[in-house]
Amino acid sequence: MLCDICCPPNYPANRVFSASALNLYYDSEPPYWYKRPDFFLVAGISRLYQEKDLRLSYVIWQEKVSPIVAVELLSPGTEDEDLGLTYSELNKLPTKWEVYEQILKIPYYFVFSRYTNRLQVFQLKRNRYREQILTQPRFWIPELQLGIGLCSGVYKGCQLYI
Repeated sequence: MLCDICCPPNYPANRVFSASALNLYYDSEPPYWYKRPDFFLVAGISRLYQEKDLRLSYVIWQEKVSPIVAVELLSPGTEDEDLGLTYSELNKLPTKWEVYEQILKIPYYFVFSRYTNRLQVFQLKRNRYREQILTQPRFWIPELQLGIGLCSGVYKGCQLYI
């Protein structure tokens, strides 16, 4: 759903790339480490690879543009990593939180728990994610002129309460 509805009005549609469950390669050294966000959005680049093909992955060192937004849907097995409660061990891969915050420096990181219907928003400030207090149903992203938040309604024939 996010891929369908996250359309920043200040960017032409062909200059916004969004994906769900797509490899996001962040390390140019073999074996080419990646994370797989549930959703991410990059603005200012072609939605197609080399202007002609569908993207099968997103490679930071080729594109040179990091996502503006990443979203993770919590699951019991990855909840602590997604919320930054665990840290990578020495000589181990960094966690998603560490990659998003310290390597890719993604400005807005959203975490949603479908079990509790809780949305958390973290914004990169002074090189660290800081949780934002939600006072509205949506969190406004000025760079995209777009709000992301919780809603209810029918989408593609399914009743949603998110």
